[in-house]
Amino acid sequence: MGRIVRASSRLSTRPLGNGLRAVTVRNTTSSVGRKAPAGGFHINKFSTAAISDDHESGDSSQVPRVVHEGSALSISFSTQGDQCGDDSETAVESLFHAPWLWYSDPSFIHPSSGQRLRRLSQFPGWKIHKVEKVDLESVLLQQQKDEKATIPSPPPPPGCMHSIGTVFQSIQNNRVPKDKHSNSGDNNRADGILLKITWNTQNNDAHNQDNNDVVSYYDWNWLLRCRYDDQARQVRAQRTKITPTNALGRHSSCPDILEVDYLDLFPCHDTSDGLDYDYESAQKDTLLKLLHGIAEQGAALVRNAPFNNFLEYNDNNARGAGTEADEKAAAVAKVGRAVGGGALSHGALYGNLFHVRSLPNAVNIAYTTVALSPHQDLAYFESKPGLQLLHCIRNNQESIQGGESTLIDAVAAAEYLRKVEPRYFHTLSQCFGTFVKQREGADMVYTRPHIVVGEMGQVVAVHWSPPFEGPPMGIPPDQIEDYFEAYSAFERMLDDHSSSSAFLPPKLDAVCHQYACDYTWERSLEPGDMLIFNNQRMLHGRRGFDLLKDENGSDGHNDTVHRHLAGCYTNIDDTLNTYRVLLRDLPDRGERMVRGFGNGSSGSL
Repeated sequence: MGRIVRASSRLSTRPLGNGLRAVTVRNTTSSVGRKAPAGGFHINKFSTAAISDDHESGDSSQVPRVVHEGSALSISFSTQGDQCGDDSETAVESLFHAPWLWYSDPSFIHPSSGQRLRRLSQFPGWKIHKVEKVDLESVLLQQQKDEKATIPSPPPPPGCMHSIGTVFQSIQNNRVPKDKHSNSGDNNRADGILLKITWNTQNNDAHNQDNNDVVSYYDWNWLLRCRYDDQARQVRAQRTKITPTNALGRHSSCPDILEVDYLDLFPCHDTSDGLDYDYESAQKDTLLKLLHGIAEQGAALVRNAPFNNFLEYNDNNARGAGTEADEKAAAVAKVGRAVGGGALSHGALYGNLFHVRSLPNAVNIAYTTVALSPHQDLAYFESKPGLQLLHCIRNNQESIQGGESTLIDAVAAAEYLRKVEPRYFHTLSQCFGTFVKQREGADMVYTRPHIVVGEMGQVVAVHWSPPFEGPPMGIPPDQIEDYFEAYSAFERMLDDHSSSSAFLPPKLDAVCHQYACDYTWERSLEPGDMLIFNNQRMLHGRRGFDLLKDENGSDGHNDTVHRHLAGCYTNIDDTLNTYRVLLRDLPDRGERMVRGFGNGSSGSL
């Protein structure tokens, strides 16, 4: 199996004088193979702050100052290099506006729930009178004097969006710091840096108010992680967006899919009846490795999952949905609950557990030998399934030819479409497709654009499911031809078995088709393989297959099941929550960002 190479960054700083520090970014790589290194596995770590902790050396870097007549404070610093590889030194000014700071005051964040106790509409129009950097230790010694102000100790750990760290305190108390500079170890330490703001509550000239005892304290590192200047927002978008570089494919840093052994995930799966129904017994380090692989690549493969309980599954058990007993015994449902926070989802139409089998007189194309073009499942739902899990029960290579499973990263492909033909990208982000499921017992229609962009222009969602699309009735007549062209180009990029399009110039058609050939992942699943992929980011498909004739000349068209997959879905929010909680529990995770999941939201801290 190919090795998966990740790109990461290491920051170092040097004094520049005048309270500034330059930041140099050195590129490094880390490798993730099938087996985790001793003690766990590597997770990409992204620095969200362009300034290092400097209080140990007594440096006065990044001195804050009041600007705009008390309406904001400013922190200025220099950076070396940017997210695009430019090595030039850049001066950056980060503003924090008074309402933003007032609204995020730790004194008005509930200490155990993290909920805000202030409403932004209540902002009284205060100005910032004075701002200074202070040592946490000295503030704690004088806490009686400012007893009305909450001191953010423990400080908010990396990844915490709240301005206080007490929400995570029980977790942080169980951690052991790796070095004295760590901000994710002993969060009860008293060697941190705070920003102290003295407010002018009279809304008059701040310079004439010398005795104002209304103060607020903010953790310095938390402020820098939550910067909202242009550079910070661009870096976050760049480092969390999905591009062809981190998509599965021959020309990316992910030439092959991450594989995890089922026994590494559930090492004690045997019980008295040969099955273990407890999804909570999943090994957390392996579960995190699995979810991280899906977060980075969009998919992962669990090997050697038990399947014997389904070998005798026959046509009398139902054509789609599995029974409650089937669901309880299924390894795919157990893994689904482990990655989905304890629950499966989207079971109204096909059941929580469904079966994809080749059968005569099928009621769904998936139950035939016909090829399935790349698509997302349930695109007609307001929120599509998050993860889809497909467990191979039978794939008889002696009786069938073909039937390989395929994947392609639709979000990464959309970014490439913008590069090769921006006009088509714009069209698909503006024109709404119609997604439909209408049959006995189902009548679902949902319209939305095929490509959705985030606050910095990055692709945050793709909606693509040609087999389940109705006529485009919401597109104006003067845009319909552009839509046909754009749709054809994107389809050529997503389906390596699609035919040349009459809508496209030959050269562009060839470029689009070559992308599909380069970035389509294909594999013939073996019994025990469990393919897990992000249904909101990835398109999945299946090659058509033929039933081979046996020694008696029979072509296999009988009641025998030649190819059988058991599947289920998870909710994207439950899955993301499981992933982020596991990341939060790492003893030393450092600064990191979570890559976008293709669910309409950009990546985050």
